[in-house]
Amino acid sequence: MLIVTEPNVSALHDLERAAELTAHFKIKTLVCINKADINPEVTDIIKKVCSDKNIEVAGEIGYDADFLKSQKKGESIVSYSNGPAVQSIKKIHAAIKAALK
Repeated sequence: MLIVTEPNVSALHDLERAAELTAHFKIKTLVCINKADINPEVTDIIKKVCSDKNIEVAGEIGYDADFLKSQKKGESIVSYSNGPAVQSIKKIHAAIKAALK
């Protein structure tokens, strides 16, 4: 299971609930933190929660204006750009593939 979360209190609560559920069913779980740079304090809390629950943080994606630009053009961010967000997505993809082996 890949849990995609953002650094805000509501999403942190949802992350904890989802992590409890996946732990109950013994489902391998990874976390992706989207817009990780908009609230670094909560991003750190998310990392701590994941560490405490032995959940791997597959990676973080920072805010990137290319997301909006790619949506306006009807393209995926990966097709539109090779910027920082895309590099993060590629690293997360590699982490997910490695976790599935």
